[in-house]
Amino acid sequence: MNSVKAGTKKLCLLLFALLLPWQISAAEVSSPKLAIVIDDLGDNLKLGQRAVDLPGPVTLAFLPHRTFTKRLAERAHGLQREILLHQPMENSHDRWLGKGGLLVEMPTDTKRSVLLNSLASVPHVVGINNHTGSVMTTDMASMADVMSVLIEQDLFFIDSFTNPESVAWQVAHYAGVPFLIRDVFLDNEVDTQDLQQQYALALNTARSQGFAVLIGHPYPETLDFLEENIPRLSAQGIELVPASRLLVIPDRIPQRLKDLFCQPQGRVNCAEH
Repeated sequence: MNSVKAGTKKLCLLLFALLLPWQISAAEVSSPKLAIVIDDLGDNLKLGQRAVDLPGPVTLAFLPHRTFTKRLAERAHGLQREILLHQPMENSHDRWLGKGGLLVEMPTDTKRSVLLNSLASVPHVVGINNHTGSVMTTDMASMADVMSVLIEQDLFFIDSFTNPESVAWQVAHYAGVPFLIRDVFLDNEVDTQDLQQQYALALNTARSQGFAVLIGHPYPETLDFLEENIPRLSAQGIELVPASRLLVIPDRIPQRLKDLFCQPQGRVNCAEH
């Protein structure tokens, strides 16, 4: 009898050992995912290095043709960070775009040339997101020009959603370009209370819809905050992932955007796409 019990115990332990990897894998699949994107990199070396060295797989978006872009992007690549082109686009606030900026009035060939040159200025790019762009991201023809280049270059697109009337994600959706939409801006204000509030909103969004895209900037206050809080994510039940990991989520259009854009009220028949 004792030998039977011992044999049963060994069998249970063996089954547990075999099932444990599956249980861990299932837990990883089901845990809420958070992508943190740091924009506006390339102008400041010290702050850029701090952003690159943030703990975990933070996604880093570099402005084109900037003094420290290549140096920082190479450092980021060495740390296996995901790298985006932070592409300047026309805005409604007369904000300076710098070299590599895209304007609605540019001919298609000019947009293409400017974008390709911007991409060439940032090594190891896997996707792009828009820097400003409150005008350009509402123009379907301009965004179609952008998406045609991304299709050729096999890149994905993150709509920073600087304008609630943006059609950038919609054009990407129709063009078959993998895309994401920014859920929360972390640091429109950089006092501690506001940072905590926006960060909590991002975590709650991840828990409610399964994932969230949080965008921040290389401000000293933001970097201080993330250096302290990123290591706590695992204990909070949130998995920090590169932005590309979220592209595989089947239903990645947040409900708030479906309400804005899907028919009958909006422009897109989301049931067919």
